[in-house]
Amino acid sequence: EISQSASLSLDDLPSIDNDTVRRGQPSAWVKYGVGKVTILSHILMPHAQRMLEKYGPEAERAFSRTWEEIAWGEFRDVFLTDGILRGIKEALAQESLAPLTAAVSGKAYEALISAKTASLFRLTCTLGALSAHASPQMVAAAGDYGHACGVAFQIADDLCDMQIVNNSPLAALAR
Repeated sequence: EISQSASLSLDDLPSIDNDTVRRGQPSAWVKYGVGKVTILSHILMPHAQRMLEKYGPEAERAFSRTWEEIAWGEFRDVFLTDGILRGIKEALAQESLAPLTAAVSGKAYEALISAKTASLFRLTCTLGALSAHASPQMVAAAGDYGHACGVAFQIADDLCDMQIVNNSPLAALAR
């Protein structure tokens, strides 16, 4: 939960997704400022990792790999793809997917949501299996399940954003 909060706070920043509302309230950066939220998020991540020490090195490695994957996903979103998710919102605001379709492949979108969202869902399920002392096969299966749930969640969330942006009937399916 700590890493989820830190991750979302950073993802909401103006330089990434520029989300001003989170769970019906002003985003943390809107309420407290970009600098404070960035510093606090950087404090929370190692704190969350230290909490995992009791579950052993495999849990710590999974956490480190996930945080790195999330960070690279954010990097790709901001620097390499010029903001795929922002691009989705802008295309929907124009009520035309043509510019977005030409610029972004489904594989690029899936890679982005796999890194930024599904990786955290994977971690949650992996850590649950590790804490239950599950077999390596069960740990892997739990991680795969978490990844699939994360992809489905992010697609549904993006469809909800479409509903907010332009009242698209397609987005109603996400509810």
